Amino acid sequence: MERVRHLRNAPILEALVDFRVTLPKDVNIEAFRTLALGDRYPTVEALHRFQTSITWQPGANKPVDAKTAELRPGGYAFRSSDRLNVAQFRIDGFTYNRLRPYTSWDELQPEVLRLWGLYQHTARPETCSRIAVRYINKIDVPQGAELSDYLTAPPAVPKGLPDILTGFLTRVLIHDNKSGVSASVTQASQVQLDPPSPAVILDIEAYRQSDAGALHQQVEPALADLHDMKNRIFFGSVTKDQLKRYE
Repeated sequence: MERVRHLRNAPILEALVDFRVTLPKDVNIEAFRTLALGDRYPTVEALHRFQTSITWQPGANKPVDAKTAELRPGGYAFRSSDRLNVAQFRIDGFTYNRLRPYTSWDELQPEVLRLWGLYQHTARPETCSRIAVRYINKIDVPQGAELSDYLTAPPAVPKGLPDILTGFLTRVLIHDNKSGVSASVTQASQVQLDPPSPAVILDIEAYRQSDAGALHQQVEPALADLHDMKNRIFFGSVTKDQLKRYE
């Protein structure tokens, strides 16, 4: 694996950190809307939820009744003025999104911890059962190029079959017993038609789960382990020559 290092031109489309929680039954979701996040997040949007019920009768080839009702907001999203940063305060958890252009983990992590602290103070979560760090990368690949020049573990076509690959989707799940971190690694082809722009999506999600729901007691070390796993996967998935192009 290549040495882990900061890449000034990393191919990151989006980075996010996600917390899944259980809140007290008496929590007031509207308290999220009044959070004072300063000038960094001037836009506040309700996260709407809908419930659909469908009624079928035996032998019928279509439903006899379908109803959709809008529920109370499931939380609120706060957007920065440039719309590149989004903080989601929801009844099931907190998520921080950073869109391209990505800066660095050293900038992202303190903001995540600051906003997570606000979420904790406002929502008083009883448990935190999952923390995840997810990075979605887009690796441009010229038409007709060899995937092995870009990925260390590209998809392979079985011998004896036509070798023209028109698309692929692979997903690998791994677990590190030492750190307790699991990860999902997805590689998928993407073709933009106008203008033609073939690419590979490398979607890496590192996460830690706890049946006891006590992850909120160890957020900083958990985030460090998750980010380390994400880096190990990325630098182990992209070829040496391609990494040099992102420096």
